[in-house]
Amino acid sequence: MKMKLFALIALVPLVVIAHAQDNGFGPRIGLFLPTDSKVRDAFGSNFLNFGFGRARNGVRASTRTDFSVINADRNGNRLFLVPVTLVREYRLMGDMDSATQVYGRLGAGLAYMDYALTSNGTRIADKRLGVNGNAEIGLLLTKRINVFARYDLFNRQEGINFSGFTVGLSYTISRF
Repeated sequence: MKMKLFALIALVPLVVIAHAQDNGFGPRIGLFLPTDSKVRDAFGSNFLNFGFGRARNGVRASTRTDFSVINADRNGNRLFLVPVTLVREYRLMGDMDSATQVYGRLGAGLAYMDYALTSNGTRIADKRLGVNGNAEIGLLLTKRINVFARYDLFNRQEGINFSGFTVGLSYTISRF
């Protein structure tokens, strides 16, 4: 638990500083749907995913950072994934000044992975750095609110694939 808290506290200021270089940032929350049956058996078919992301700024394309946390704890099994990625985002539809825009994102980076679960009677546990790639499509509903669907691809750890879909909502707290 102390390591998780330290990782979270250490990463948040870095992400906020990076976001300040753009025109805003805010929280993201979603429902994570794992694709691997071993992960679903251990934690259920869905659980929360939250994080911070830069706000859409209306430009045609931009590069940004992304930080999220996927956390689950059930029946003695635990999962804590923290992907930190560099993301390239593209406005797909909607004018630059329009409040409603469709966007797409592709990202890649590292992920802190802390997991312990029982699969087929075998206990699997580790804390390590892994690789993360993600793709997202979203709809900016207003200048501050957007809905999104995202797929996170994690490298396989000990025969388990922690990849999955997130359907969520983000809100821009502040604009610079």
